[in-house]
Amino acid sequence: MEDIADAVGVLKGGLYYYIDTKETLLFQIILEAHDSLVDRFEVYAQVKGNALDKLHAFIEGHMRMNVTNLFLGANFYLNNSALSTEHREIIMERRRRFDNFLRRLMLDGKAEGTVRQEVDEKLAAIGILTSLNSAYLWFRPERGNVDYVAQQFADLFVQGLAVSGARDVAR
Repeated sequence: MEDIADAVGVLKGGLYYYIDTKETLLFQIILEAHDSLVDRFEVYAQVKGNALDKLHAFIEGHMRMNVTNLFLGANFYLNNSALSTEHREIIMERRRRFDNFLRRLMLDGKAEGTVRQEVDEKLAAIGILTSLNSAYLWFRPERGNVDYVAQQFADLFVQGLAVSGARDVAR
């Protein structure tokens, strides 16, 4: 709290004029991170092309966001348990939106014939989001360019979901 107060130029006690508790501040940080990502769904849904193109854009964009905002990702995973039950439920509802969005894109891909029918959308969504959201654990700028890393992850997942012959569609 002292660091935050110093950064904004107020006394530590002055912060409590704007926030009730540390938990409320943590909730607002995590909520803002989720909302900024949920707001991008419409952008990914409007990407020209098929479901694989939309999946590629989502995965690439989500990874780019995660590796350029490592603090937010770490904050969610390391401090989620510090949230009240009420706040945690609000955050988890937003996380379900990610899961549902990805699952819908995979179902759309199955319907159009670009995503393999045997793909379990629920497990695939869990795998994709876990991989993307854990970037705070391993990404360091010296390990690679953000765009390169985002592209590699998007290619990896999309190619794993795609039916044979549709693998290069989302490039």
